Amino acid sequence: MSVFKGGRTADPVPDNRPRNLDIMSGYDTFLMIILILSVVVCIILSVFFLNFWDMGFIDVAPLISAPLLVVGLMVYLNSKERYLLIVIVAVLAVLYFFFDVSFAILLIIGFVLVGSPGVAAIVSVLQKKMFYSVITSVEYMNVKEKLTVKDKVVAFMFNIPP
Repeated sequence: MSVFKGGRTADPVPDNRPRNLDIMSGYDTFLMIILILSVVVCIILSVFFLNFWDMGFIDVAPLISAPLLVVGLMVYLNSKERYLLIVIVAVLAVLYFFFDVSFAILLIIGFVLVGSPGVAAIVSVLQKKMFYSVITSVEYMNVKEKLTVKDKVVAFMFNIPP
């Protein structure tokens, strides 16, 4: 369905919203920059370790989760739960020095406990970044004559029938 308006075809419901609506704060942008920088550093370190230090892929695999660990550290340091980070490090140190727990096991526990807030923070940032775009796409989806690729992806993700 299209509307004939002044000699040309137009969308039946024009989108009059401002194009750059954004609900991301400066802290959210900071977290995304930290994530992108740490991903780049981890890729460079992975290539370096694989090619020059004769390490295998299994040895380098923990670097995949390092960016989320860095974001998790930033979340802990910026929140009221920074004392929880000190408790986590202290408990891991006690387990290592006094209870002879394997360092690999403690590393995995530390990555999970510190990296989990990083995962939650990145998911929150991505939701804030995509919110208005998805709402606009869903709002006008059944009115548009031809869907864009973004509209098709949104329709697939949210199970909206054509």
